[in-house]
Amino acid sequence: MNLLPTLTALATCLCAAIEDSGAPVCWCGVVPGAGDPPADLVGESSGGICGVGYVRMPLAYPSDSVGVQAAVLGSEPTNWGMDVEVGILRPIELDEDIPDEAVLLLAVERQMSDMDLAKNAILCCDAIPKRDLILSAFTPYGPLGGVLGGYWTVHIQVS
Repeated sequence: MNLLPTLTALATCLCAAIEDSGAPVCWCGVVPGAGDPPADLVGESSGGICGVGYVRMPLAYPSDSVGVQAAVLGSEPTNWGMDVEVGILRPIELDEDIPDEAVLLLAVERQMSDMDLAKNAILCCDAIPKRDLILSAFTPYGPLGGVLGGYWTVHIQVS
């Protein structure tokens, strides 16, 4: 079982889409683990404050059908399934306890733009056949600790 090439291919697609958008990122690639999005990677670079793009696999399972864990006792599936998070996090400055409505609307617009950017990166990634993936839900993150963004969950079948 080698799931890493699928993760790195998806990260390559995401990172290229972010670069093409012109939005600054400090880092983009595959991260380990599960739990909260890797907001600690958002920070400063020589170009100023910047965000991150990331791909990670919080769950993998034996599977014979995309998005479905094998449930037959004693069966030995020939494929693997994995749930993958594909996300973008960016810094956000909220100077006041209760920010101005225009600042919040700008934050929502930025979050929706990144949501669409990540979705397009997933669906336009030629490295993963469309029959082998299911785009699931988008999970927003923040604003928390000066970070805003979110991630898509993608169910992927790997032979």
